[in-house]
Amino acid sequence: MNTYPLYPPKVRDGDNIVWKAIVTIFFIKTTILVLIVGSFVTPNARAQTTVEPHVSLKVENMPLKEVLKILELKTHITFSYLNEELPLDERITLDVNDEPLRQVLETLSNRCALTFTRIDNIMTIKQRKGEDKTKRPQGVGILRGTVRDSVTSEVLPYANVFIREINRGASTDNRGFFLIPSISARRGIP
Repeated sequence: MNTYPLYPPKVRDGDNIVWKAIVTIFFIKTTILVLIVGSFVTPNARAQTTVEPHVSLKVENMPLKEVLKILELKTHITFSYLNEELPLDERITLDVNDEPLRQVLETLSNRCALTFTRIDNIMTIKQRKGEDKTKRPQGVGILRGTVRDSVTSEVLPYANVFIREINRGASTDNRGFFLIPSISARRGIP
């Protein structure tokens, strides 16, 4: 007859290493399984976030800028554009009922000579190449440039540019570039 002790047997160093190896292999296999299953689930989740919204909208003689604001509110898509590149004051009359956003933007594109590019929930709007629908009064221009360090000539990102004489200014982007629209050419800047 075999008798078993009431206390656990002594673990030798070799047994401890084997146990650690078994646990490590188990966790590695579990991690690989989670990654494989996750790769099958991710594409479906992404596809659901880019579903095209439908829009109902009725506006009469409204500036393009206001129409874009309404579309942002209704679709939760951010419209990104440069004010001086688009005919934002152009009047729009539109009556759509539960139309895909793509069709609404195509209508705006035809009327205002615009192009729309969507990446996730950001819609970039640009003037169609070769057409300039912006109507700037004569004698009005854009002041643009790059701010650089006077010693090293490196660009200065996020710097402020201010012209005291006309009380206008702008901040540079991450490449040191700035743009101040609607500058009167009749007024000299020292």
